[in-house]
Amino acid sequence: MEKWKIMRFILSHHPPSQISRTIRIKFLNKKVYLCARCSGECLGIITVFMILYFLKSLPLFLHASLIFFLPIPAIVDWTTQTMGYRESNNLLRLGTGMLFGGALVLFAYCILLNRLTLFCLSSGFYFFYCLIPCFILKRSGKLDQYLEYLDKEAKGVSFQ
Repeated sequence: MEKWKIMRFILSHHPPSQISRTIRIKFLNKKVYLCARCSGECLGIITVFMILYFLKSLPLFLHASLIFFLPIPAIVDWTTQTMGYRESNNLLRLGTGMLFGGALVLFAYCILLNRLTLFCLSSGFYFFYCLIPCFILKRSGKLDQYLEYLDKEAKGVSFQ
């Protein structure tokens, strides 16, 4: 039983009180909870891989635009939800996750196309995309609350 509890936490990485932020599927007669946004990311990764298989290449301007703009909805959705301004829903999490997953593939695709300048520039943008929400949450005091809450909830799961 403990194994399933740990696996559930790893796949959903949401405590039981946030189970509404997950997608439930049945696997081996067990309920498996998957993080809605991460499920969207996986779908986005698969979708963009399939699109790139047929396109083979992207014009530089389109490639750069997609890398820079696709992650923004996921960042805004997560940040505004964590700030307590609103509660997102799984359809929105799935959609923003797909956009973010697609951006990650396009980011890695820079290397295959030898667009190293775009890769380096994107790395800087992604660094700030991570830093800005953390800074906003830290300044508002919500980051510490969020981390304390997750820490408290995670203590119920043993990883030994």
